[in-house]
Amino acid sequence: MEAEAREAGLVQSLNPLSKLLVTVFYLVILLSFHRYDLAGVLLMGVYPVLLFTLGRIPLRPMWGRMRLILIPVCLIGIANPFFDRLPVSPGSPLTGGMVSMVTLLLKGLFAVSATYLLMVTTPMDDLCRALRKLRVPAILVTVILLIYRYLTVFLEEVARIRTAYAMRAPGRKGIHFKQWGPLAGMLLLRSMDRSEAVYQSMSLRGFRGEFPFGTDRPFSRRDLVYVLLGIAVPLIIRYL
Repeated sequence: MEAEAREAGLVQSLNPLSKLLVTVFYLVILLSFHRYDLAGVLLMGVYPVLLFTLGRIPLRPMWGRMRLILIPVCLIGIANPFFDRLPVSPGSPLTGGMVSMVTLLLKGLFAVSATYLLMVTTPMDDLCRALRKLRVPAILVTVILLIYRYLTVFLEEVARIRTAYAMRAPGRKGIHFKQWGPLAGMLLLRSMDRSEAVYQSMSLRGFRGEFPFGTDRPFSRRDLVYVLLGIAVPLIIRYL
């Protein structure tokens, strides 16, 4: 995703601050729709569809990368038809629970899509720089960047522990629940040792609490037009 975000493209070349502002505003407006306002939520799908098209971003990889989030999202409103059985209109087979279930499903799908589009078109360094321009505390932005950078290191450590367990317990499928506690403690201790080594390396290289996040890009007229459209269109859909 980081490599894709650095590719040349119409959406990728926009200022990270403009993309962050539009995404946050879009999410706020999207979540403000009433649970029965299915038509309005459907119209809000124009934004992700348009960006997927303009950015030439393939849709299929999103399902694989975001499936751990999309599955719970799809289950959020699944119980609504059982609790809200009043028909939306006299004689209609559709109930309020059915409409609210579809509305919640689309809200979750569009919200995940908008967040994914921001991640796949904006490098993390540039995104962190945009957060700092919005006066987000430096310590919070630094923590976000370090989690992003060292998540792969953490997963590699998990893989080593799992491999070591498999070698000591051949033929066993998975990790026995009695070993979850000791292995979690071992992972915590290793993570603390690794984080201390990383911090010492950063301090020796002049780290004083904040990174020089990304490269500063000028805010052009195209970015201004993008922000104005990204604010005006959701407002028109929401209130007109």
